[in-house]
Amino acid sequence: LGVEHPSTLNLINNLGSLLYSQGKLAEAGPYFLEAMEVKRRVLGDEHSDTLTSISNMGSLLESQGKLAAAEPYYSEALAVRRRVLGEEHSSTLGSIHNMGGLLRNLGRLEKAESLGAEAVELGRKSLPEGHWYLGSFLGGYGKTLLQLQRFEEAEKALTESHGVFEAALGVDHQRTIGAIKTLADLYTAWHEAEPDQGYDATAAEWRAKLPDEVNSNEQHD
Repeated sequence: LGVEHPSTLNLINNLGSLLYSQGKLAEAGPYFLEAMEVKRRVLGDEHSDTLTSISNMGSLLESQGKLAAAEPYYSEALAVRRRVLGEEHSSTLGSIHNMGGLLRNLGRLEKAESLGAEAVELGRKSLPEGHWYLGSFLGGYGKTLLQLQRFEEAEKALTESHGVFEAALGVDHQRTIGAIKTLADLYTAWHEAEPDQGYDATAAEWRAKLPDEVNSNEQHD
C-alpha cells in the first residue's frame, strides 16, 4: 500500500502508541515521528490526524523529561486547534490542559494557572455533565494552585476532581486513585505551610484510602 496509505499510517501510529503505553518511550519515538512527518506531507498541518500526531510527539517528549523540546509541539497543536476546531472542541480542551501541565512542570506557574482555569471553565461549558475529562482539567488546575500555595482554591478543585473521577470511572480506577494521592499531597504541603491546623491528620485520612501497593511503593521511594 505504501507508507502514505491511511491504513499504513494508522498502523505506524498504533504501534507507536502501543510501545508508548508499555513505557518503551525510545522505541515509540521513531514511529510517532514518522507518522507525524508523513501526515504533515500528505494531509497537511491542520488535519485532525496530523494534529493528533503533533500532540503525541509532545506527550512523548514530556514523558521522557524533555520538557523544553515538548513545548513547540504542544504550542502548535493548541494554536491550530483553537483556530480550526474552536475553543470548545474536546481536542482543543485537551491541548489547553496539556499545555498548562507542561508549563506547570517548567515552573511557569502564572501562565499554567491561566490555562488551567480556562480548561476548567470551557470544560464546564461544553462537556457533557459528569464527563471524566472535567476531572482531569480540575486535577491539573488544582496541582498548579497547589504549587502556587493557594491551598483553599486547590482543595476545592482537587476535591471536585476526585468526585468526578469516582462518579464517572469508579473507586478503583487509576485516575481516581491518582486524585486521592494528590489530595494527600495537598494536605501534607498545607500542613508544612501551616502547622498545628490538623492538615496532617487530613492527609493521613486520604492516604489511608490508597491501595496498599500504592502506599508501599511511596514508602519504598
